[in-house]
Amino acid sequence: MSNSDQLTQALSDARLVPGHYPNLITAYQRSEDSIEAARRYLKNQAAREYEDADVMAFGSLARREMTEASDFDFLVVTHGIGKQSSERELLELAHGLMGSLLGNIDGDKVVRPPGSTGMFGKIVAAQEFYQNIGLEADTNHSHSRRMLLLEESVSLARPDLHERLLEVTLDRYLADRVVGSDSVPRFLLNDIVRYWRTIAVDYQAKVPGKGRYSVRYLKLLISRKLVFVASIAPLFLCRNLDHDDVAGFLLQQYSKPAMIRFLGLAAELHENEPAMLSIKSCMDVAEELSGLLGDQHWRDEIGAAALRDEALDIKSFAEMRLKGKQMQKDLECLFSEEPLKAFKNKYLLF
Repeated sequence: MSNSDQLTQALSDARLVPGHYPNLITAYQRSEDSIEAARRYLKNQAAREYEDADVMAFGSLARREMTEASDFDFLVVTHGIGKQSSERELLELAHGLMGSLLGNIDGDKVVRPPGSTGMFGKIVAAQEFYQNIGLEADTNHSHSRRMLLLEESVSLARPDLHERLLEVTLDRYLADRVVGSDSVPRFLLNDIVRYWRTIAVDYQAKVPGKGRYSVRYLKLLISRKLVFVASIAPLFLCRNLDHDDVAGFLLQQYSKPAMIRFLGLAAELHENEPAMLSIKSCMDVAEELSGLLGDQHWRDEIGAAALRDEALDIKSFAEMRLKGKQMQKDLECLFSEEPLKAFKNKYLLF
């Protein structure tokens, strides 16, 4: 059975033709193969020596959108159980994984390491994900890592510990809800919205010079925007659940890749033709971007075009940017259709 069957099934359930999305399905399969390879590597290397730690991956690998040009963003998460491994041992283990991921053990290719922002490639205690939510102690890094845990993370060593961390983090958001109150957890919803706004602000702060464009811009315009929608989708879907059913439902939802969560909206909106057309249009844009991101020559060409006018002179970039703008209109249409419209008005505006 193909590892991409989950995406194929989700596309079919959304009344989309899987054969129209070869780039997304290929990326999904590549990601799943890489996750399995990483887990085999870590099992062979670590055996029982690192029972207290997980290697958690983020980004395109966790979203199942990995191309040959993708980075490997990871954290080593310690859970304080079993043998307490040293920091040096854990980082050596993770960097050994980085060197062998994707089966590139013979050195033909090198997985690109995490960036220099300090977000990834670190050792983080599990409690740092849920201990401080809001106020001064919740730093940009702690907030971002917590949201990435929920929105796009996958365990490469200890899926059981990862699921437990996800469950505890969700419980933290749900702890103060009153029985009989609204089923949509505003605490979690507001933090997800806060993260989306933070991404947008940070993008602007990271881009020096007026009018610069890059692959990062297209990812913000398309990929990250879809992840945001996919992250609020479970909160929309849980709006009519009984109080006691919300925690289990959200754990199940946030254990799925973002694209699967996004396609899950179709089950709720299948009788609304404009909404279904919007979902299809968004998936078509994601499919085309996936193909471009897998083309290293294209990425290099875009990377060399630092300024807006230079980037827009590249036809494929200019066209992709316009399709990203069209996707914005499609999402506006999607959230203008009931019952998403009522959800938007009640929870996303005020």
